[in-house]
Amino acid sequence: MSSQSRRGLALLASAACSAIAMPAAAQDGEAHAEVMQPIIITNTSELQFGNIIPGTGRSIIRVRRNNDGIRVVRGDAILAGGTVSRAGFTISGEPDQRVIIRAQRGRIFLTRNGGTERIRMNRLRIDGRRRQRLDGAGAATVNVSGQIRVNADQAAGVYTGTFNLTVDYP
Repeated sequence: MSSQSRRGLALLASAACSAIAMPAAAQDGEAHAEVMQPIIITNTSELQFGNIIPGTGRSIIRVRRNNDGIRVVRGDAILAGGTVSRAGFTISGEPDQRVIIRAQRGRIFLTRNGGTERIRMNRLRIDGRRRQRLDGAGAATVNVSGQIRVNADQAAGVYTGTFNLTVDYP
């Protein structure tokens, strides 16, 4: 056998040895998912500003944040009784879970029933912290306060509107 043939045969043997597959290694991985209870929000009471007699100019009336009190923040409107209350909500979800609570921001308009006149409502605030923990039963209670602007020439009537409260798991 010639030396060139021997070199070719050695190369062929070397290539065959390197082409032999090594034993494969395997390892199982794990996958996890946690399915949580959906958050349910229930409105239990309305945000009510009571009866108001307009003043000589624009007045700002606010339902207080930490109680059902009301006051005229600016202007000379007269508070004339009626029902005054913060909006109330119950929240249910995953026990002991943290949640983030947000009241709608920006301008919201209340429209006179049977008419087109509007009152601007804003400064919606929750009582307590935005980040809270549901109790051991997965429940919490939140109240929302706000303020309205009543103009001197505001048409008499009942004004209604809606706002939203959002609750999320972080």
